[in-house]
Amino acid sequence: VLHLLSVPEHGDPHLRGACANLLAKLIQTTVHL
Repeated sequence: VLHLLSVPEHGDPHLRGACANLLAKLIQTTVHL
């Protein structure tokens, strides 16, 4: 997962969006724990 967070700012916006969505889900899961 960490390698997804290192995507450059000029990288694929679609990929960044998916990464942000995944990160949000991960945070929500952590909060619920």
